Amino acid sequence: DTEEEVLVADLDLDIVRQVRNEWQFYRDRRPDAYGKIVDA
Repeated sequence: DTEEEVLVADLDLDIVRQVRNEWQFYRDRRPDAYGKIVDA
């Protein structure tokens, strides 16, 4: 299928925030350590 589509969804931002707090993916995030790499 090569047709383009648009997807629209409602997100409960409270649930997004809760999951981020529980999973803690961003806990050890160090943008100061890799900022020069991604800004290049």
